[in-house]
Amino acid sequence: MCDRALPGERFIGRVTRKKNNYAEVTKLKTLSPHTDIVEAPCEYALHCGGCRTQNLLYEAQVKAKEEQVRDLVIHVGKFSYKDPEFDNMMKPIVPCDMQFHYTNKMEFSFGPKRWLPKEQLLERSEDADVEPANKVLAAVQDCWKNPELEFTPI
Repeated sequence: MCDRALPGERFIGRVTRKKNNYAEVTKLKTLSPHTDIVEAPCEYALHCGGCRTQNLLYEAQVKAKEEQVRDLVIHVGKFSYKDPEFDNMMKPIVPCDMQFHYTNKMEFSFGPKRWLPKEQLLERSEDADVEPANKVLAAVQDCWKNPELEFTPI
């Protein structure tokens, strides 16, 4: 498992954690990029991890997700691809009409220093201007304290 690596991409990585049946890897250098690589429309996509394949052509994203589900069904679900019912069970992923702006979960972090991508943390500036973060925090707190905004479970 390698964060920030696209399916089929060749890269040099460092194992950061070993488990019984898998390893976690940090990508250090791309050797050959994916053939369907595109520029991600969100400037933070490669850093935040929320849209892990946003820099991949949408059709390639759908194909990669389908392969990921198939692998999970086989390896985690212990289904056999040789089982005659397997192909009936595995249906193709239906592409979404809306490729972006679909997320239903966001996490925001606040701190005394500005946010930096992991790669730039070593070059960390000593900015300690907390005023912009405090303004955002106050706006979020005002919003969730608003009695007109009510949580409705699905």
